[in-house]
Amino acid sequence: MDPATGAAIGSSVLELEKRAQNTIIRHVRYFTNFKNNMEEFRDQLELFEAKIDDIQNRVDVCRQNLQEPSNEVEVLLKQCTKFRVNNAGDLDNLKGLNLEGSVKYFSRYKFSKKAKDLEKKMMRLNVFNINLPMELNPPPETVVKFSTKYLEGLKSVENTKTEIIRAIKDANTVVIGLHGMGGIGKTTLMQQINNEFKEDNPHKRFASVIMVTVSDSPNIKKLQNQIGERVGLNFQGIESETDQRASRLLKRLENESILIILDDIWNELDLSTIGIPRGNGENKCCKIILTTRNRDVCQRMEASPIIRMACLNPNESWNLFESYSGTFESNPIREIAKNVCKECAGLPLAISVVASTLRHDKREYMWSNFLSGMVEHNFEELDGIEAKVYVTLKLSYDHLESHNQKLCFLFCSLFPEDYPIQLNDLMYYGLGEGFVTCGARVSSLDRILILIDKLKSRGLLLDVEGRREIYVKMHDVVRDVAIIIARNDEKLDFYSNFKDLTKWPMGGESETIKRISLMENSIRHVVDHNPKFHGKWMKSLLLNNNYSLETIDDDFFEEMGDLHILDMRGTRLKSLPTSFQKLMKLRVLAISNSYYHKARISFCDHLLSKKDLVVLILLDSRITMLTKEFGELVHLKVLDFTNTRIDIIRPNVLSKLKKLEQLRLLRSFNQWNKSDRNGNFVSFYELGSLERLYALEVEVFDEKFAMSSKEEPLNFLSSLKFFKIFLSDSNNHLAPIHYHDTNHKKILVLKSNEASKSISNWIIVLMKKAEEIQLNGYNWSKQFLGDKILENSDNIKFPLKYLFISCCKTSKVLIEFSKNKDCDAVILPEVKNIRLKELDEMENIFIIPIEIRVGSFQSLTIIFIMRCQALRSIFPWNVAVCLVHLEELYVRNCSSLEVIVIGKDNSDYYNKGQVLFPKLKRLYLYDLQNLKSLLWQQESVKRMEMELSSLMTLKVFDCMKLKRLFFGEKSAPELSMFWCNSDEWFDELQWNDEQAASRFKSIVRFDAVEGRASSRPLKTKRLNI
Repeated sequence: MDPATGAAIGSSVLELEKRAQNTIIRHVRYFTNFKNNMEEFRDQLELFEAKIDDIQNRVDVCRQNLQEPSNEVEVLLKQCTKFRVNNAGDLDNLKGLNLEGSVKYFSRYKFSKKAKDLEKKMMRLNVFNINLPMELNPPPETVVKFSTKYLEGLKSVENTKTEIIRAIKDANTVVIGLHGMGGIGKTTLMQQINNEFKEDNPHKRFASVIMVTVSDSPNIKKLQNQIGERVGLNFQGIESETDQRASRLLKRLENESILIILDDIWNELDLSTIGIPRGNGENKCCKIILTTRNRDVCQRMEASPIIRMACLNPNESWNLFESYSGTFESNPIREIAKNVCKECAGLPLAISVVASTLRHDKREYMWSNFLSGMVEHNFEELDGIEAKVYVTLKLSYDHLESHNQKLCFLFCSLFPEDYPIQLNDLMYYGLGEGFVTCGARVSSLDRILILIDKLKSRGLLLDVEGRREIYVKMHDVVRDVAIIIARNDEKLDFYSNFKDLTKWPMGGESETIKRISLMENSIRHVVDHNPKFHGKWMKSLLLNNNYSLETIDDDFFEEMGDLHILDMRGTRLKSLPTSFQKLMKLRVLAISNSYYHKARISFCDHLLSKKDLVVLILLDSRITMLTKEFGELVHLKVLDFTNTRIDIIRPNVLSKLKKLEQLRLLRSFNQWNKSDRNGNFVSFYELGSLERLYALEVEVFDEKFAMSSKEEPLNFLSSLKFFKIFLSDSNNHLAPIHYHDTNHKKILVLKSNEASKSISNWIIVLMKKAEEIQLNGYNWSKQFLGDKILENSDNIKFPLKYLFISCCKTSKVLIEFSKNKDCDAVILPEVKNIRLKELDEMENIFIIPIEIRVGSFQSLTIIFIMRCQALRSIFPWNVAVCLVHLEELYVRNCSSLEVIVIGKDNSDYYNKGQVLFPKLKRLYLYDLQNLKSLLWQQESVKRMEMELSSLMTLKVFDCMKLKRLFFGEKSAPELSMFWCNSDEWFDELQWNDEQAASRFKSIVRFDAVEGRASSRPLKTKRLNI
């Protein structure tokens, strides 16, 4: 053998020896690293399954939006489904293996090797390279309920409603027309019909009921957005293309049975431009109801039937009048009141406003004067408004008690029709124009609330459904009257109602104009305009929400030296005109740059000369430093720098603003209590000197602040009426903040990277006042809520509406009460949403071994639980029966969970168990290895069948020990699909009877593979009852 050959053989032998050695070491490690291998495998499998479920959910949403997922995703889902099905037995065995028990050596080798092999296969599927959003939005509500003053017992209205309901039920009817004069109650009637579908839809005709307002100048994009949002459709990528949006909406609606109510149509509307299909009378089509003041509109839109809404008859009118005015003790006043009611001509709007205006007024001469005013005005229809309506509303306006009330009312007409008016905006304008007066003891907010309450009590303003503490709105007829009043009064000179403008209006209006609103238009550039709009008389100029506005001519403000209010929020301004410096009497300045420009505008130098400023709102800008000169703006009551990055705020700047009532610095400044080489930054404790402060929105990035023992300087926080406080130990400047509901008045968010950090008492005080709480990464070693906490709460009800706790070190029980103590409090009556994630020590959410008061948990609609590995059960029996409004329960990856509801031995257990969760619409159970039952029940007790009359979505994945769902043949009548990922698991389910098994067999679907259920023979296990 030659030397070269010998060397090659020797090298090969060494290589073989090395490989053999590595192979032996790898196989030995299957024994020695058994536990680590198993734990790594389980962690990887948990992430893998969660990722696959997330991808499937995104695919479902994608298809709901008429989009198809990519081929890569489709193939990946098929491969993952094949992997899970082919290896189902091994996966279940490895997940259920007891690592703490004694496992034989050969079994250790076998299980460890199998785990590693499966882990490699999972990684080759490459699912983790697909990026998805963090959270999916919940499905839209099928019916959104409206707040309405609909009164039962008005026969003429009930007759009209009966006609409409009959037309809705008629399979051959597609478009229904309802016409009647303004103020007759068309909108109220349609809201009532909408609400009745919310409460009861016996015929199950419609998947959704959608009501939108069209108005006299339809905004097609807005209508498309409103309808699309209600059916889970977004228009991402085609935001500006109305034709493409219409096409997508049409495809989404054409196979759905949906009732669409188009309210307040003024002119013929081509439904196809919106994307609303006109069906042919079949069940699977949209049914449309339109309301209008003009019968011709119904005819031109081919409505049939066309229903006229008549005025109230005299008896109905008087009954309605008395419901608003109260009863009458004096016969003379009663007789006058009847004549006043008669002059209202059977119009509900006129009746309600007049009766509210004169409510409980016992002065006979006031009633007589009001009646005289109604009789003496005798003119024809004015600007499309019935004369009687105009007269009654104008007289109600005249009878307002103060000039401030009148001015506040007229300012509401500057907002677009059917526009939700923020109380804060009205307050800002009131401070600028003087109808909200300043005082040391009464806040500006209280002042505007007093004015608003006066106007609402007279029927001149309305609440906004679900947001009555934040918004108001005007009836469209009331707004029309307000516009006429404002234009006819030479001292006021209001101008609004401009629509679809792309440039400054060129009308022939009064040259003494004082107040003009051009909000919600599409003006791009403000140039030299009609001089009749331009001049020294201007007091208020509202340009907000002109999202295309980029430039204003340099001399635009040259003659507006008396301008008090300038609102330019929601624009794309890149710079301010040079004439801006002429506005020395500005009291309200609101500017934002919604167009993100690399060099954000710095306005700070322009502001220091505006010494009269009371409201300063500067959004989406940049300020290097707030120096001591800024503290000279001593009249400021509102300071809002949201999303305006501020690098430095020096000490004793904010504390000089003694009149400050609102301070907002979210995504703006968070370097409290810090310093640089040039000096200290402002201390958070400095805010305690602002005695009038009632609203605060701030971020504090300080690792020690949440644990601070300096409680006395922070006492001012507990007296705040509104707060959004974000505390973090991270120094990530301007980190994004996600709130569940920005309309919540009190929000507290705490985030830490260390679960060992404790929370100070001053934070606990804030938590008791918060409507939204988010805790992440803190040591929460006590119960979140219990009798010990309630003892020190001064009988204050917890206002909490949203709770999110994740990655915290918690006690074994989240909400716990002592058995030997009575609890008089209603427990969390306002909470709507509870989300718990990665709470490894929590074994129970609730332990309440006492009688729970009626009203506890009455608002809870969503519960989300994920990766709480010690959790054994979710609801004790006495809590479950309180959850009458629960709509969604989502439970995922809780390895110790055995039962959803812990039962109770008593006589009514069977009856109450049947009707648990009557409003539950969505039930998701994912990867619950030890879940054995939805309900705990003794074998000797008669087997119950849960009704779940509202259930529409049911998904059960990887719950292999769950053998019974407590479903009978008539359970969950609304459920059309039942999703799971294993036909073997489904075949092992136990049913009370063959009919129940057959019914659920017909609707089951297995993961992403369609049709597998029907391809196999029916196998069921029947219970021995």
